[in-house]
Amino acid sequence: IGKEGAHVAMVASQPASLDTAARELEADGIETATFACDLADRSATNRLAGELRGTYGRIQGLVNNAGVADHRLAADVDDNDWNRVIEINLSAVFTLCRELIEPLEASKNAAIVNISSVMGVGTTPGLAPYSASKAGLQHLTKALALELGPRGIRVNALAPGFIHTGMFEEHPAERREAIRAAQPLGRLGTIEEVAASVCFLLGEGAGFVTGHTLVVDGGLSCQLAIPPLLD
Repeated sequence: IGKEGAHVAMVASQPASLDTAARELEADGIETATFACDLADRSATNRLAGELRGTYGRIQGLVNNAGVADHRLAADVDDNDWNRVIEINLSAVFTLCRELIEPLEASKNAAIVNISSVMGVGTTPGLAPYSASKAGLQHLTKALALELGPRGIRVNALAPGFIHTGMFEEHPAERREAIRAAQPLGRLGTIEEVAASVCFLLGEGAGFVTGHTLVVDGGLSCQLAIPPLLD
C-alpha cells in the first residue's frame, strides 16, 4: 500500500513491533504513523478510533488485519479465551468500522478490507472461537457493504489460507510438512501475495466490488478435508 503512495498508519499492541515496522517502511520512503492499542480492550479501541479521527480528516482505506487464534478443543476453551478471540477478531473490527465512517465517507471513494481466513470458509478441530470469529467477519462485511455503499464506501473481506509467516513456523515440523503437502499448488502463500490482494481490493480496479470475500488460499478450500492442527 505504501509503495503505491499511501500514507500508512499502523496499529499494534506492541510499541516495539510498531517501531520496527515503521523503520522498515520509512527506509523505503513510505510515510508512516504508529498507534499502540490493545484491541482486546473495548475502551482502548474506542480511544484509538477517536485518535484516528482527530489525526486524519479523511481516510481512503481501512485494513482490519489484527487477529489471534487459540488452538484448543471447544471443551477446553473457557469464557475468557472465547471472549478474547471474538473481541480482537470481530468486535474490534466492528468498532473501528463504525467509528471511522465519517473520515472514510469524507474521502468520497473509500474502501475497507477485513482480513478473514480460510478457516471462516471451512474449519478444523481446535479452532472453534477463531473460525466463528472469521466466519462472522465475512457476514459483517456483507452487512456493512449494504449499509455503507450508499455513502461511497466499499467493504470487502480477504480470506487467506496458509501463508509463510513466523506464526506458521511455530507449528511442529511434521505438521508444517503435512500442511504443505495438502496445498493444491504445492506451496504456501506469501505475504507479498496477500498484500497484492489487499491492494487490489482497496484500489480502483475493484471499484465495483463490494460485499465480497476474496479467498487467497491456493485452492485449499476446494478440498473436503485439511490436516488437523492439534497434536
